[in-house]
Amino acid sequence: MNKFYGKEGLRRTELLIKVNENKNLIAATMEMCSQREHIIDFMVDWCWTFDPRNAALGLPTTLPWVPWPKQIEFIEWVYNRYLNREGGFVEKARDAGATFLFCFIMLREWRFSNGFSAGIGSNKLENVDKRDNPKSIFSKLRTIMYNLPQFWFPIGYERKRHDNVANLINPENFANISGEDGDDIGRGDRRSMYFVDEAASLEHPEGAMAALSRTTDSCFYLSTPKGMNFYGRQRHSGKHKVFTFDWKSDPRINEEWFAHFAAANDPVIVAQEVLIDYNASVEGICIPKKWINASVNLELNHTGGVVAGLDVAVGGKNKSAYVERQGPTVIKCETWNFDNTNEVANRAVEAAEHSGVCALGYDSVGVGEGVRGALKAREQQPKFRYYALGGNDAVSDTHWDQFQKMAKEVFLNARAERWYKVRRRFERTYQWIQSGRSLPIPHSEMISIPNDPELIQQLASPLEMRTESGKIKIESKEHMLARGIASPDKADALVYAYAVDFEAIGDFLFYGFDYTPKYDKVGKREKFRECYTDFRIDWGIINNDQHRRRNNIGSTYFDKGMGVNHISAYWNPYKAKLYIYDAFVIENRPPEYVARQIKQSMSGCIKARTIYCEENPSRNPYDGVIKAYRKEGVLFAANPRFDPISSIYVTNQMFVKRQIIVHEKLDECKRQFSLWGKDGMAIRSQGFGLCIALCNIVNLLKEQGELEEHPHDRGYTATPPKRPDEQRPAFQESNVKKKPIGMGDMFGD
Repeated sequence: MNKFYGKEGLRRTELLIKVNENKNLIAATMEMCSQREHIIDFMVDWCWTFDPRNAALGLPTTLPWVPWPKQIEFIEWVYNRYLNREGGFVEKARDAGATFLFCFIMLREWRFSNGFSAGIGSNKLENVDKRDNPKSIFSKLRTIMYNLPQFWFPIGYERKRHDNVANLINPENFANISGEDGDDIGRGDRRSMYFVDEAASLEHPEGAMAALSRTTDSCFYLSTPKGMNFYGRQRHSGKHKVFTFDWKSDPRINEEWFAHFAAANDPVIVAQEVLIDYNASVEGICIPKKWINASVNLELNHTGGVVAGLDVAVGGKNKSAYVERQGPTVIKCETWNFDNTNEVANRAVEAAEHSGVCALGYDSVGVGEGVRGALKAREQQPKFRYYALGGNDAVSDTHWDQFQKMAKEVFLNARAERWYKVRRRFERTYQWIQSGRSLPIPHSEMISIPNDPELIQQLASPLEMRTESGKIKIESKEHMLARGIASPDKADALVYAYAVDFEAIGDFLFYGFDYTPKYDKVGKREKFRECYTDFRIDWGIINNDQHRRRNNIGSTYFDKGMGVNHISAYWNPYKAKLYIYDAFVIENRPPEYVARQIKQSMSGCIKARTIYCEENPSRNPYDGVIKAYRKEGVLFAANPRFDPISSIYVTNQMFVKRQIIVHEKLDECKRQFSLWGKDGMAIRSQGFGLCIALCNIVNLLKEQGELEEHPHDRGYTATPPKRPDEQRPAFQESNVKKKPIGMGDMFGD
């Protein structure tokens, strides 16, 4: 360091001597200095700075100013904002030199811009200007100014006349720089530029900001964090441009220095003064900032499908946020600003299909319900499964080893559990990093996020709270807003993405099946709004239906091990709905036992039992088995036109249109329909026989024309009209003149 500054000081001294000996060079130098594009050149040739800490190192306290790359970037950022008549927020770690940079910019404009007027404000006047206070801003101005060559000063400038307390005047072009403090900030005349130092320490920041909004178009607020106060809330409001000086911007320090500093100081000081953590002094943060910082841009193994999360917001200052992740790694994080949920839904589908997303979890509360409706109403259904996630959904059946309790005993609702699962990922990642990456923690249990300051801050914003019964809950958006913190849109979208378990859904096939219960405004469950719900069939009424033999349909699938998967369903042509009222899976039982189960499942409706069977092409039921079932009164008839691919598509469309209703007691149907997927390019069969059996029924209905739209067959009238030019469908006979008794009401509560 001493050698470097010695050479640089010698170079500048020789340059000064050379310029002073030639008046033409003085004129050329001043011409160059007057041009803004040469401001960095002027700094590296003529500007000096002051650092009293160098005395302990045996170095001069006045040193040549050699700007860092980040400081050069900052000067360009300030000028871009200033020339566009805009301001911004500057957050910084200690010792970033940002105040000196502002001083230099203002001095440059004061010297060469006619009529320039700058304002400087701080929480106390002694921090603005005090002769015996070297920390004051005007002391920094004077340090820069009076180390410049004499030819730089304006014509007629006299230090005693033009350098007063908190007021610096240029007699040549009438420019001035003046300072104010506390409640007087912004109360003076109009300003070309205004600089507020230590903005987080202002006693009445709202009044100062209101006054400055009328004083100047270009106001810059500079500070290190002091908690999530007014400055912190404004910085994270999304309304202001922000420049960040983190500790890594300083080329003089490294990880070793940080480790030494962190060990010698209080963690809150380290977090606020060095890590720029606004929540360092806030107790009860759900995910500590240091955990999040440890997870930025980590190289983790990520395989499998891409899962997305969507936080929905329309209109106003909040934005819809969309996050994609592959395994533990967040690969995309973006926001959109749309005026209605249809646009949000369409944009989400477009982004997800472009990325090959296999599943999407989205916020279904409030405006999010509109996204669900928009997704269901799409003519071309998305090529991925989507999950409606509500904050007050029930928690999972997971046992949390950390608490030695079940989830329902620990968390108030699903939102708290989802956030805690993400918290656990960050904690595991931090532990892995702190151990020097030696702990045997699987990458799948960790998390890696992009270096997105907004996402990082939002993740570190919500508080972890407790109910009166001791259950964990996460601070609501309304409570955060009361603290002045905007909605954590990106963070919520990330949580939704990790709420969907890719390992559980796989490469799904039934994306239209939905078993999420819906409730009205008073908490009463809405009927027939879900694919998986409760219903009752009055078999006595159905037995009066002359079409019962055809409307009741059974489908049995034999897997490779001759396991039996059976579904019993009833097709209601009046409502165009297929009701699955019974289903079972039987392994390693003789045909006599299986036949009894099938007859029991179907006997409530028909006497002649015709069961349509999709026979496994790799192993058909041999003649002996067919005869055994026939002997027990069950006749299997193969469906020769069964097409699994087209049947899957039609089944999905029926699920989307709520034409297939599954009784809520059939948990095996729920499991198989939700998880049915592919192994590579092949459709899974082992363990998912009920899915194939259902597709067989749908294929049968399609082949018989039952899924075609016949408006006069919907609902019930006293004398249903006949189609004039076409025979009645196979499920109805032309000699029937009136409806079955009670058919319109045969499905009750």
